[in-house]
Amino acid sequence: MAPGIAGVYRVARADIGLGRWAEAQALLDALPAGSPHSSLLQAELAFVRGDFAQAEDHARAALGQVAGPAREGFLFRLAEIELYRGRFTAAREHAHAGLVIARAAADRTRICRWNNLLGEIEYFSGNVDAAAGLVDRALTELEAMPEHERDQTLLAGLLQNTALVRGASGDWRAALRRQQQAVRGAALWRHACERYDRRTVAVDRLVDQLLVCLAYDRH
Repeated sequence: MAPGIAGVYRVARADIGLGRWAEAQALLDALPAGSPHSSLLQAELAFVRGDFAQAEDHARAALGQVAGPAREGFLFRLAEIELYRGRFTAAREHAHAGLVIARAAADRTRICRWNNLLGEIEYFSGNVDAAAGLVDRALTELEAMPEHERDQTLLAGLLQNTALVRGASGDWRAALRRQQQAVRGAALWRHACERYDRRTVAVDRLVDQLLVCLAYDRH
């Protein structure tokens, strides 16, 4: 996939996360029709607009356009949408396929991310014990990494999910401890984010877009 196209998709996803759907739509219109990232961006926009069936259709179409290890990110988004729609069997199948790719790459963070998603799938399927095992394994592996290598967003999600499954199992003491850890981590993250001036964020995004446009023009 051309770097420029992937870059446009990344900026558009940031726009969606910030509620700038019109800007994301404009970037989508600039992408080649029928490209995998174009289809996935259509899925993102359909999802935030509440059309979950269409979001799944677009995500599935995007996945069908890629092969090999490049499928991993597309598998993850499709599995998330399927989980949200309660399609647990399909979500589990796609999550396991993604986990195989992450294991082949020996990427510990990606493996933890997939196990966390599989834990969520099992939890909402009603398999609380299986969910606890998956989430505990992912959290243990992530916490074993050097601190500077830990994905803090993933860590926060794992702490929340650990609290959730422990509470569902009746282990309220462990649930409270993990919840408190998650709250402390979120407070530290918020403090770090508040150190950035809004103008700096705006400039960073402008520079990012300019770099994307330059890369896109070359491909």
